[in-house]
Amino acid sequence: MNITRLITAAAMSFGLLGGIGATAGPAAASTTPVAVYSNNSGWNAFAGYPAHMVKPRTLYLGADYGIYSLSWSHWTTTAYGYGTLKACGGAYGPCVIYTVSVTLEHVKVHDGIRYFATMEIRGHGTMWLVMNGYGNWIQI
Repeated sequence: MNITRLITAAAMSFGLLGGIGATAGPAAASTTPVAVYSNNSGWNAFAGYPAHMVKPRTLYLGADYGIYSLSWSHWTTTAYGYGTLKACGGAYGPCVIYTVSVTLEHVKVHDGIRYFATMEIRGHGTMWLVMNGYGNWIQI
């Protein structure tokens, strides 16, 4: 009778441990937020700016070119936001400034970081950008 209780207790322990192990992996992966590479420095951070962020207030897309004052209405495996696009013809301008909507899509993984690989910018027309193999946004 003691052997039956011991076997039952062991079986229950393994069943409980197996159940915890099976559910911990997917839950951890699904709760990891998707990031966006936003500093125009590829996969690397520079000068105190992180390479990737969740819901950034600014997307640096190039020299004298970015989207500022961003606010995000949705952020899961697709993100929707609004901000101000500022594109300048060099440090002294002229600059074009207008309100845009931003859609981030197509989740990929680099060095364990889930990130958005495509960006649609709508304002005065529509622009599409994709993340290249170096972690920089390029217009297509």
